[in-house]
Amino acid sequence: MSFWTAFLVAFIPLFVALDAVGVLPFYVTLVGDLPPLGRRRVLSQAVATAGAAGVGFLFLGKAVFAFLGITVADFKVAGGLILLVFAVTDLLFPQKQQRRPCQGEGNGPLPLPTDTMGVVPIGMPLLVGPAVLTTLVMQADVAGLAPTLAAFAANLVIAVAVFLASGAIVRAIGTGGAQAISKIASLLLAAIGVMMIRVGVLEILGRE
Repeated sequence: MSFWTAFLVAFIPLFVALDAVGVLPFYVTLVGDLPPLGRRRVLSQAVATAGAAGVGFLFLGKAVFAFLGITVADFKVAGGLILLVFAVTDLLFPQKQQRRPCQGEGNGPLPLPTDTMGVVPIGMPLLVGPAVLTTLVMQADVAGLAPTLAAFAANLVIAVAVFLASGAIVRAIGTGGAQAISKIASLLLAAIGVMMIRVGVLEILGRE
């Protein structure tokens, strides 16, 4: 396939897995009390952390598989199951349990240090969590390394744009609108997970 076709093949699953609009309410909650300079610093940390984690896993993932004796087909099945579980959890429960900030005794978010907030939890696991890491490795195998890297970078740029415009977006669509978009993304993520399981199982059966 051409580079741009492969780019689109990788971009769409990554866009769904990253789910910047779905993460937006948590981002606004975490940085809402910070001054503009503090928000920019946190966002820079988050993007650097997310990018480093994604690229590192993308390059080292297959080496780890080889060391453990795992094939790409095995990981497709396991990764598809993970994506399916994440998506079903998002669809069935009102809150993103796997992404929600830690809760204190009063059920409110625990205070987080602003100097590391961009690293954890915004960079990981809010922006780049298991679903994104799994999708990166799978798309590198399907679409190729260069298109996947380009698609990942494009999705990070979109996430930055969404977070920079967080105030206007929240006012326009509200928290409910962001959650509705997140549910649609979760449904698509579930379908991608099923597709990955199907492809992985067919590849395993084809070797037997």
